[in-house]
Amino acid sequence: MRAVLIDELLGCIGTLRPHRPLVRDVVHNAHHAAFSDPRFTPLTHTQLPGLDLHISVLSLLEPLPVTSEDDLLAKLRPGLDG
Repeated sequence: MRAVLIDELLGCIGTLRPHRPLVRDVVHNAHHAAFSDPRFTPLTHTQLPGLDLHISVLSLLEPLPVTSEDDLLAKLRPGLDG
């Protein structure tokens, strides 16, 4: 979950593995992204009108066999591989 205001990241919280039903994970992570991300100040009421939320739901983790850093870079697909 990312909270963005006019191309400025305000918070980003999530997990790679599910810990609860998806809807509860989204609510939990949205709240934490807005108010508990230690890298950012908490969201304020005045920021709400311009807020743009981004939610990414990841698939299950899959191994990506590689033989080197160059092989890894060649196999990674931006926007698809996390």
